[in-house]
Amino acid sequence: MRAMGASGQILIVDDEIEIRSVLEEFLNHKGFKTQAAPDGMTAVQAICAQLPDVVLLDIDMPSLGGIEALSAIRAIAPRVKVIMISGKASLDVAKQSLAHGAYDYLAKPFDLEYLAKSVETALLTKTLDESCQPDPLRR
Repeated sequence: MRAMGASGQILIVDDEIEIRSVLEEFLNHKGFKTQAAPDGMTAVQAICAQLPDVVLLDIDMPSLGGIEALSAIRAIAPRVKVIMISGKASLDVAKQSLAHGAYDYLAKPFDLEYLAKSVETALLTKTLDESCQPDPLRR
């Protein structure tokens, strides 16, 4: 599977600057366009300003946590694919994330190549979802 490059806008949301920096550098190197947000509230504002294709969303963050941010993102941008990331691997949290509309769930520390594949797959799925939507102007 090849990287989608410039066609993939990724929003990275994590309260740990080191994680955001590593993910930005890695994904930019893979050819993706990235932007970053330090918390859920900033992420929701960023999505309102410029709709990304995929969001990497940390679960444990101050103020607006990942699950709450996920619900807000689903409400304003239902086609955006959200991949949840967490430093505390938990089957219950993974199930809760998926139940709230997450595309995938990855526990830290995660394999960066697997993360890239998950992002690529999310982008392909988003493209397929959009191409399969009926055209409201066609009868």
